[in-house]
Amino acid sequence: MNSFKAILITCMVLGISFLHMTTIPARYGLHILHSELFFIPIILASFWFGMRIGLGAAILVCIIYSPMVVHDETPTHGAAYAVLFTQLVMYLFVSILIGWLSDRRQSQQRKLIEGERMTTLAKAAAALSFEIKDAVTSLASIHQRSAGLINPEEDQNFQQELGKLRRLMEVLERFMPEKQVDAISADLNQLLESSYHKYLQPAQKAQVQLVLQADAAGCPSMIVSEALGRVLDNIIENAIEASEPGKKIFLRSKRGGSSCYLEVTDEGEGISQQNRPKLFTPFFTTKPHGDGLALAAGRKVLRDHDGDIVYLPGTTSGSTFRIIVPRENADRNLDQFLRETRVDRDDL
Repeated sequence: MNSFKAILITCMVLGISFLHMTTIPARYGLHILHSELFFIPIILASFWFGMRIGLGAAILVCIIYSPMVVHDETPTHGAAYAVLFTQLVMYLFVSILIGWLSDRRQSQQRKLIEGERMTTLAKAAAALSFEIKDAVTSLASIHQRSAGLINPEEDQNFQQELGKLRRLMEVLERFMPEKQVDAISADLNQLLESSYHKYLQPAQKAQVQLVLQADAAGCPSMIVSEALGRVLDNIIENAIEASEPGKKIFLRSKRGGSSCYLEVTDEGEGISQQNRPKLFTPFFTTKPHGDGLALAAGRKVLRDHDGDIVYLPGTTSGSTFRIIVPRENADRNLDQFLRETRVDRDDL
């Protein structure tokens, strides 16, 4: 479909250009008509393909149309320059305006589609989570009443599979509409240090070195610590699994102007170029036994609290996942302090 649109626009530009070039300069009225016809491919290119392609089409039309006046030797040659300049400006202006509106419309459509998908996924997650929870509870109860399986090895395998179901249930619950939970002011360094000590031993077993690099100035942020902690833990677990023995994983915190950042950087192979756009898509995974929900659920949790999570590829290898958390509202706290101070003064 896009190829047909591109061919149509190209044919229109070539056709109008042919009429423009084969018309003698003295027939100035026809050239004015041709100049108006050029608006059609410019508008279509901007509407169908956005501002960048539309602006390119407008520049091409300007290059084709302008020589007509440059080589004009009629007595009205001077006045024609003003008309030409105005026409060229209009080409560019129309392409930018229509292209910007088209890009904005497409962006809104993408957000709307993504929102609808997340709503549908939330409904499905609620239903699945309830069914899985009911099944897990029943299986655990039966296993407990029967005092486990006779074969110890099979009993251990059963417990592991039951644990996987519980984890899947927890991940699905993150897609469900959350109850209203007020974010609290906390230092991200404390959360980072907690995760560091939690995964220090698993990293040592995998012969991977965890390196903690916390911002010395601290990272006061508005967070829901339990939800953010699960997101950070999932990223660290993935980093340990992706790291070969002898490699390092860096846990960093950075204090920004309006946000604070948590970064987990590994020295693994990184994410392939073709998989990066699908990285935060629900159910996408490169693991043989992965569920593909952890990153998608993590991004949803963060965006629900005005944060985000992004992937930053390394220069040569490795990966960095950056968690963006809004800082506490320092301006609001300062205003409140000034109001309280003013009240105290009035009482004196």
